[in-house]
Parts: sequence; C-alpha cells; structure tokens
Amino acid sequence: MRTPDRHRDILRRLLIGVGAFLVLTAAVAEEAPLPPEILQQEAAEIILGQVESRTVVERADDRNLNRDITYDVRVEETQKGTLRQGTVIKVRATTITFMGEGAPPPGPSGHHPLPLVGELARFFLTPGEDGDYLILSPNGVELNQEVSISDPVRRGADAVAMPPAEAEADDAEEPSSKDPFGWDVILILLGLPILVGGLRQKGSARLGLLGVAMVFFLCAIAIVLS
Repeated sequence: MRTPDRHRDILRRLLIGVGAFLVLTAAVAEEAPLPPEILQQEAAEIILGQVESRTVVERADDRNLNRDITYDVRVEETQKGTLRQGTVIKVRATTITFMGEGAPPPGPSGHHPLPLVGELARFFLTPGEDGDYLILSPNGVELNQEVSISDPVRRGADAVAMPPAEAEADDAEEPSSKDPFGWDVILILLGLPILVGGLRQKGSARLGLLGVAMVFFLCAIAIVLS
C-alpha cells in the first residue's frame, strides 16, 4: 500500500530538516583527522617515544576550557627525521573542552588522542619554537590499540574516579499496526538522535554512528519509493 499524501508530506519535511542539519554542521564540523599518508608527508619528525612527564596550563573563557599540554618525551626510535635515540624532547599539544550551557556545539576540540605519562606512542611532529616540537593536528599521536582513548585525563583533566557506565536503554517496542506513522517516519525519528550523537564522537565511534544513521535514512527513503 502506498503512503498517503499527508504521510509523504511529513516525511518530506523530516528529510529536508535532516539535509539542512547536515549542511549546517558540515560548515562548523570538528577538524577532520589526517590520513596516514598525510601524517607521513607533513611530519618533519616521526618517533616512537616514551612519555616521561607532563605539565598542563589551563586557560578559560566564557565558552571553553583550553589546556596547553607539554610532554617530556624520550626518543626510543626515529622513523623519520634526525632526532637521536635517548634524546628527551619537549612536545606540545592543545585541547579544547566546551564549558557552556547545553550540548557542546560542533567544532574543533584540539589534539586527540593523547598519551599518558609512562606510555609509549608514535608522534608525528613539526618544529616549534625554542627547540620544542608540535604534534600535527588533530591526530598526530598513535597509541596502543588496547588503551582507552576516551579517558579525560588524556586531555589534561585531573585523575578522578569514573562512575560506572550507565546501562543501555531497553530496546524500543516494535510499532504495532496502530502506530500513527509508518516505518519510514519511525526510521527517520530513530536515525536523528544517532546522527547527532555521531557528530559529537571522534574517530571510529563517529564513523560507526554516522553509518548507522545513514542506514536508517536510506531504508526510510526506500520505503517511500516502494
């Protein structure tokens, strides 16, 4: 059975809203991660380094908390450049954390992921001032895949006891034949919060959520056209 005209109009408005939302957020989206080939090309020095210490300087304004982070890194292996094994260098990074009211708007959040003291990481660096080095933005550090990159301490926060993760919400009940909307509208309504959540994530989590949202929208369009 084909969708009634009123039903089509509701879906059309929702799809227009989604399109406008995507265009708006794309204009202010977070800085895209650099692909591996660009990291290799742009970095003057590529090293495996052990983080020996870290200092954090905070600067706050009415919207954001900016942290300037300086690492003392011991060079364990040089993969590009002239740094010698055993040399201790200063490496600088910056993080930006939204501190205003409501949900954080899309926008750059500084370097991520970042290492903790004692960790071994691969650094993609460019020369800074006074002999220090700057991490390529935003993703000029590669960490061991087994570590948690979402730990706020990595972004310069003080170490605190983290509360247990909240249990996932129960699955929504299947809509019955009495639902006022068809599956196409329901899929759009389910996909919107996943899209918003994906835009606030980083790395693979972001790509995964955006992919799920896109599947919802494509299925809704397919139902309308069927």
